[in-house]
Amino acid sequence: MPGMRKGVLDRSCKGVSGEDAGSVSTLHGMRIKRESEARERMISKAFLNACVKYVLISVLWMVLERIIYGKVQPRIVDDIIGLILFWYIFKSEL
Repeated sequence: MPGMRKGVLDRSCKGVSGEDAGSVSTLHGMRIKRESEARERMISKAFLNACVKYVLISVLWMVLERIIYGKVQPRIVDDIIGLILFWYIFKSEL
């Protein structure tokens, strides 16, 4: 096109180039990093909340065993159910 500089025409036709492409790439990388850090914080918070809830439920369970049976009875079934319970508590926190 007459009257337009070649660089302006190239940028408008081919997208961002040169120094602009580097800054766009850097900004995109920073955004991805922020999003991944936010996701990690969310997972950490969910895990901590699930642990607290699991411990409270476990303590309540032991208190009930003491009331009903007179002592806490360790059983493998309780451990398996506890792991399944923890998984569901954790998934509900996400």
